[in-house]
Amino acid sequence: MDQLINPNALRMDIYALYARDHWQIGRRVTLTYGLRWEFYPFPTRDHTGVSRFDPEAGLVYIGGLGGVPKDRRVDSGKEQLLLRIGIAIRWNNKTVIRGGYGQSAAPTTFIEFRNSFPITNAWEMPQINNNPFIPVTTLRRGLINTSTPPDLGAGLIPLPSNSGTSTFPRTPMRERIHSFNMFVEGERPGQFTAQVGYVGTHAFADQLCSPWVTTQRFMAIRTR
Repeated sequence: MDQLINPNALRMDIYALYARDHWQIGRRVTLTYGLRWEFYPFPTRDHTGVSRFDPEAGLVYIGGLGGVPKDRRVDSGKEQLLLRIGIAIRWNNKTVIRGGYGQSAAPTTFIEFRNSFPITNAWEMPQINNNPFIPVTTLRRGLINTSTPPDLGAGLIPLPSNSGTSTFPRTPMRERIHSFNMFVEGERPGQFTAQVGYVGTHAFADQLCSPWVTTQRFMAIRTR
């Protein structure tokens, strides 16, 4: 891997607000509820946007250069409104039942843009005659990158053959993570307190970075 820009900086922002209140329903029941707002905008660099590979076009778009908009015409995803709710029930003078449910946004960041092409150029030497047992080089010669260094001032750059990069979907999928719990707490003899409960988490599809590599025919292949 060659690092073509040094230092390599990435700027990421996360915005969030949270409001909470509680409601005393009689003498035995307390309801707590809240709402959280989160937003994960696309990252930027010091003076440009990030470089994003579009597998449909086979091109790397560098935001802010060569006429490419700084946001690269991508959507950073919808804002998230996340529910939090909890309830406590005093069953009797020695027993309390508590339960809760909360939503969280998938916390995956855009850190993979830090090493995306052409900031770093991940490459490999192809096999000789498609034979993995033939050495592609010697210790004296070392690894040789035969690709031409890209023009870092251009806004559109093809991903070279035998190179790889990381990218994100045009519209990221930032799903919700659902967490829930229920506990029963009771006072035991000797001033001891016992608890028994259940805690669970269910996560749907997360926003994942996709690694890509190109063949000598510049065909984009997803490598999961």
